[in-house]
Amino acid sequence: MDPCVFIDDDGQAYLYYGQNSLCVVKLKDDMITKDGEIKNIPLKNFHEGIWMHKKDGLYYLSYPSNKGDMVANLLEYSIGKTPYGPFEYKGIIMDNRSRNVHHSIVKFNNKWYLFYHVQGPSPYERKVCAEYLEYNPDGTIKPLKMTKNGVIPVKRFKCASDIYQTDMVFKEYYVHSRNIDDNLKIDISYLNGSEKLPNSPVVYITDGYWRRFDHKYIHYLTRK
Repeated sequence: MDPCVFIDDDGQAYLYYGQNSLCVVKLKDDMITKDGEIKNIPLKNFHEGIWMHKKDGLYYLSYPSNKGDMVANLLEYSIGKTPYGPFEYKGIIMDNRSRNVHHSIVKFNNKWYLFYHVQGPSPYERKVCAEYLEYNPDGTIKPLKMTKNGVIPVKRFKCASDIYQTDMVFKEYYVHSRNIDDNLKIDISYLNGSEKLPNSPVVYITDGYWRRFDHKYIHYLTRK
């Protein structure tokens, strides 16, 4: 459950997984075949959602525990000197005051980031958040609290509304509208740079295409 693949500095990949009991196994180069025996790692307060990262030669396992007053709302961690441990428990990183605190920890442009989620509006809906992660001189992680502002964007990307209202896109793509109530009805129209699509929520962007809906229709782009 909740697998995490960690690649060490020497290129060796490890798969960590489990619930209430943590397991680890080496992976072969194809990243799907086990390389050796599965090992169990004793880990204090581990519940699920394991994440491994490495900093200054130390291995950090972080995870939601089952000790909070909500459901897995405490993010805790342990440190070891090898991918197999042993791992020494170091405490709580944060409390997200929500049902579950699955997360990831990454370094980008010499800054460490903690990505996590909070629930809302229901316990089963999740919103992604980010905070800066800081370390003490001894390598332990400084406990942090959630903030409203989170982190400063490292780069601003054009959103779909910026993309579809450019002449370049209109010249290279067809715009399709599919009736949600009748999947067989498809209206294909060509837009020039002077025409604009009505504002509406973006569903997702993939492979350079954008898709959105406005109650009755789904709109999407394909190359000519």
